Amino acid sequence: CFALLRHPVDRAISLYHHYQTDESGNPNTAVYKGLSIDEYADQVAENNWMVRFLANKRSGSLTWHDLEVAKEVFGRKCLVGLVDKAEESLRRYERFFGWDKKVSDSESKDQCLTQYLANGDKRKDHPTYESTEAWEVLRKKNEYDCLLYEFAEKLFTQQDSIYEKII
Repeated sequence: CFALLRHPVDRAISLYHHYQTDESGNPNTAVYKGLSIDEYADQVAENNWMVRFLANKRSGSLTWHDLEVAKEVFGRKCLVGLVDKAEESLRRYERFFGWDKKVSDSESKDQCLTQYLANGDKRKDHPTYESTEAWEVLRKKNEYDCLLYEFAEKLFTQQDSIYEKII
C-alpha cells in the first residue's frame, strides 16, 4: 500500500474549514457549519481515526497495543508519504510503482504534477490555529494518531534510504 499522510490536527482543522463552505446539504457535515473553531474542536466526534482503522478498533478506548499494531501495519505494508513533503512523496511513489515508465508523455505528466502541487494545496488558504486551545483539544482527541504520525515521519526518512538503493 501507499499512504500520503497529513498531521492529524492539520487534517481536522482542514475539515473544519471545508465544513464551513460545504454546500452539499449533507447532514453529517452541516452540523458543524457556522461553529467557531473552539466549538468545533469540542464537538467533533473524530477520535484517532487512523489508529482505529489500522488496528481494526472502530470504537472503545484505545491502548498502546493498538498504536503498536498501527505502527506495524505502516512499517510492514506501506510506502509512506507526507503531505508536507508532497512532491518528494509523489516522486517516490512514481519511481517505486514504475508510474514514470508507464506514461509515454513525461512532459505532460510533469506539468500535471507541477500544477497539482501549485494549485491543489489549500493549506495556506486558512489559519492553522497552532498553539491555540482548539489545536490542543484536537491534539488530545487524536493523541494516538499524532504519535502514529511522528512514527510515520521517521519511517518516511528510513524508507528514503532503503528505497533509494532499490529504485
